[in-house]
Amino acid sequence: MLRMKIGLSAAIAGLLLAGCANTATVGGPYKVYGDRFSPRYSHGDLQFFNGDREMLVNVVNTPYNEDRSTAAQNIARSMRGKNEATYINFTSAAGPETPDQTRIVVAFHTETSDSGSRYCGGSTPTTQARDDGTVRMLMVYCKRDEFMSSIRAEVDGADGISDPKFQQMLALATKRLIPRQDPFNENRGKKKRTTG
Repeated sequence: MLRMKIGLSAAIAGLLLAGCANTATVGGPYKVYGDRFSPRYSHGDLQFFNGDREMLVNVVNTPYNEDRSTAAQNIARSMRGKNEATYINFTSAAGPETPDQTRIVVAFHTETSDSGSRYCGGSTPTTQARDDGTVRMLMVYCKRDEFMSSIRAEVDGADGISDPKFQQMLALATKRLIPRQDPFNENRGKKKRTTG
């Protein structure tokens, strides 16, 4: 009986270690970090304004020095289906059916000190941070002119927007930028860092 318990413990430990080894490689070429939320963030508002509707995505700078309009279209298209709960048709061009209460700003090559909160008021950087081969991204969710949330991400060695590493980074950032459960909901267990 003791041998069986020891054998079972060893097998479970081996599986846990194998699981850790696999998860360590998932974020290898990219990382997503620095979630920030306003206390006014509300998934209910997001569903009300954008559930099964469009949401504008503005792109500032471009990740690989491509045409800005093309980059914005590809990024908005790639974000579709990556958020939780309600479907949002992310779009790079506002049309008559696009609610103007919300938008996401995706900025590349910004300074690390840039919090992104000023983008909701219409201010955008005029210069790009020096390129060192790493693509750095800052995503900001705005409701009207108010900052609701932001997240940072970076990827090394991706060849373009369609590269799987870039796509995985973008998918995870989208999911974490506009989560289903409100970050300040006491049932979640931990509160996120706020702005200001």
